[in-house]
Amino acid sequence: MDCAPTWPPTSRRRSSTSPPSADYAPFLRFIQTAARLNGQLINMQDVALEAEVPRTSAIHYYSLLADTMLGEYLPCWRPD
Repeated sequence: MDCAPTWPPTSRRRSSTSPPSADYAPFLRFIQTAARLNGQLINMQDVALEAEVPRTSAIHYYSLLADTMLGEYLPCWRPD
């Protein structure tokens, strides 16, 4: 009996036309929410509620955008 393993397993392969898995759905909702709020003051709790993700996930996702240089934090203006 000759069994040659394949990698990755054929049951886990995805075609390029398959829809995103449910694992990506929260991040995709966050991206849409973040895009709508571009250039505005951000309240993480409101973003999390609108994107239907935990607040800690929203904070992590914003950090991910900043780390990949797709977004950046602009500190509040303070008079000197």
